[in-house]
Amino acid sequence: MAAHVKVVARFRPAQVQGESLRSGDDAIIVEHHDTQSVRLTRGSDAMFTFDHVFPMDTSQAHVFDHSIKGTVNDVLQGYNGTIFAYGQTGSGKTYTMMGADIQDDHTRGIIPRLTDQVFQGILHSPPTIEYTVKVSFMEIYMEKIRDLLAPDRINLPIQEDKSKGVRVKGLSEHYMSSPDEVYDVIRRGTAVRVVSATRMNAESSRSHTIFTFTVQQRNTETGATKSGCLYLVDLAGSEKVDKTGASGQTLEEAKKINRSLSALGMVINALTDGKSAHVPYRDSKLTRILQESLGGNSRTTLIVNCSPVAYNADETLSTLRFGVRAKSIKNNARINAELSPNELRELVRRAHTQIHTYQSHIKQLETEVEAWRRGESVPMDARTSFLGEQAPPSKAALASTAMAQEQRLIDQNRALEAELMQTRWKLEELQMENRELKELADSAPSHEAPAEVRVVETPAPHTSRAQRVEQMLQALEGRQVALEPVMACIQPLVQACREAPDFPLRMDQLEWLEEEILRTHVALSEQVMSTRIATQEISVLQQQKQALESRNAALQQRFDLITNQIGALENGLRVGEEGAVQLAELRHMLEEHSSTHLENTSSETLHLEQLLAIRGEETAGLQRSLEDLKASHEEQRRAMTLLSAAVVRGDERGPDPACVQRLVDASRQMEKARELVTLRLREYERLKERLMDGLRERSERVVDLEMALEEMQDQFRVLLQSMDFGAQQRKMAVIERRLEQLMGVQQRLIEQNTTLKRDVALAEKRLASRADTIEELEWRLDAQNVDEEWDSSTEAHARIAKPLRGGGAESTSAATPQTARRWFFHA
Repeated sequence: MAAHVKVVARFRPAQVQGESLRSGDDAIIVEHHDTQSVRLTRGSDAMFTFDHVFPMDTSQAHVFDHSIKGTVNDVLQGYNGTIFAYGQTGSGKTYTMMGADIQDDHTRGIIPRLTDQVFQGILHSPPTIEYTVKVSFMEIYMEKIRDLLAPDRINLPIQEDKSKGVRVKGLSEHYMSSPDEVYDVIRRGTAVRVVSATRMNAESSRSHTIFTFTVQQRNTETGATKSGCLYLVDLAGSEKVDKTGASGQTLEEAKKINRSLSALGMVINALTDGKSAHVPYRDSKLTRILQESLGGNSRTTLIVNCSPVAYNADETLSTLRFGVRAKSIKNNARINAELSPNELRELVRRAHTQIHTYQSHIKQLETEVEAWRRGESVPMDARTSFLGEQAPPSKAALASTAMAQEQRLIDQNRALEAELMQTRWKLEELQMENRELKELADSAPSHEAPAEVRVVETPAPHTSRAQRVEQMLQALEGRQVALEPVMACIQPLVQACREAPDFPLRMDQLEWLEEEILRTHVALSEQVMSTRIATQEISVLQQQKQALESRNAALQQRFDLITNQIGALENGLRVGEEGAVQLAELRHMLEEHSSTHLENTSSETLHLEQLLAIRGEETAGLQRSLEDLKASHEEQRRAMTLLSAAVVRGDERGPDPACVQRLVDASRQMEKARELVTLRLREYERLKERLMDGLRERSERVVDLEMALEEMQDQFRVLLQSMDFGAQQRKMAVIERRLEQLMGVQQRLIEQNTTLKRDVALAEKRLASRADTIEELEWRLDAQNVDEEWDSSTEAHARIAKPLRGGGAESTSAATPQTARRWFFHA
């Protein structure tokens, strides 16, 4: 029976996967006019019509009842069925097929629901029908077929035979007797399916999965058998790399997925355009396995899953167009039935009757031919009529003629639909180009105003930067200690003391306070200057220390060079006792000078470091004294401010005596601090003189040592000039070359020895690691053998056919109620 592919569209709830690149990407662009048509408000104005359109808030049960339930009933009647889930990545295909939880009545998908329906249909069938249910589960990953129920079976081949059609060789099939067993198989297969995370989907399927239900039924009374095979296909989603962010292995998987989906699209195009003589089923393993589902013996339902948001507008439009093309495919589904023995006997009886009729007709024709050969004439009424004239045209002939005419009309209609679709696509492309041109024309004048605003606003950062610099300078000026505000506070106090005889402060106290403030300010300034000078002198001392250390290092290098030369002469020459004595004396002198110089330099360096540490402590003490003076000065300034404010207000009681007492106490503390600072400054001057004297003495010692070293170098040069070392130098050169060669050989031997030791250690580590690995592999092998034995036992149990009887047996066998209630019967 010829029928078109059933296509339904389902829209997932609004959600933008990944980062939104433009404003408005989460806007809904789908308009539902009725339960069979949908239109996009962006990208295309065309209306898409399907067998059913499910909006965003559709439940799983509603989708199953209105699109899948009829296909399951057809499979129970003996037809083949196929259910596809197609769409972009993250559009809800796996959710539609499997669901979030196969045990949850609200979120479970199509496969768990049809499992229940299959076993419910078996339960409500007549008791004379015996069923067997087989399932298989496979995935196509990177164009390789893998058995999900036996994951070690990888890259299974595809075979085709005349009786079973296209099948996967080596794919395991398991007999089921209850929905719970099917659920366990689904969980096992889903656990090993290849998934990975992308920006569009946290659990993106990286392979196509095909779950197969095979339901075989046999009438125990007549012996007639029927079988139906249901393919449940969860396709991997088409991907755009810029949205998913795929890279590395994920990118290679995306390439294979898009290539297989492209092959599926090519097959659908070849089936719908009406012009292609060849359908490329063999371009992909997916289309090869599902060859009967596309234009063959199957009742196919395609679910196109779409996203309703503007962010995925292009992918949604492509998916809807794919569904429209697939709807034009026509399948020729038929019941897969085998005749019972009684039906076969009836056919044989009819064939025998027809053969007897043909034989009698042949005899009549032979008799008439013999009469004509003898020259006799046969009357018209006695002539034998033809079989075609005796019987009217059969119903089969009329039906074949009508079907041929219908097929011609269908082909013409298909060609016209293809031309109409191409015309619509061209019209949509022209409309999009026209819309883009209008947007460009509208946006051209608006580009000039922002440019002017940017030009006008350009000097703003420079102005704000200059203002920030001025504010920073003003803040720095405000932090300095100013004497003028304090003196300005004292003047009103002096004036009030002269005019008011009962003022609590005497004139001499105010004068003493004024002088104390002046002295404090002077001491504070001197302390700041002395701190700066001390910091500079410390830096100078550190530089001098570094210079002494560098000069000491240079002298040490020169001494080492001379010592090496003297040693070479002593070892190579061995001439003259006088020269040897002179060289020994010279070497002894150099060693004494160098040791003395090193001791002096080290002691001086240590002493200098101690002085620097003492100097640092003195500087820290001066800093603390400076902070104390600043605090006292600030206290006096606040007290003077309060006194001035009291005088200005004209308070009859005068200033607060407690405030005046605090001012006098602060002045006394400042006097003590000033004396302490003066004492520390004197100590600092004495320490400075000692440091300078020490530096001068050390500089003179360094100069003396340099002069002594130069004199020794002159003596050494004179000694070399007084001796003839030509032959000795040549011998020394030969000896040095040989020594270098020997040193090179020794170095190579050392390196080889080191390399051998390292290799031996590495080999020992590898040997130990290999032993551990062998032990672990042996343990794993034992565990694997145990698992394989268990799997083989369970798989053997799964390969045992489990016939199921219809639940109607309960009403027909009252004598044996326990036997009738059970679904499972042993053969």
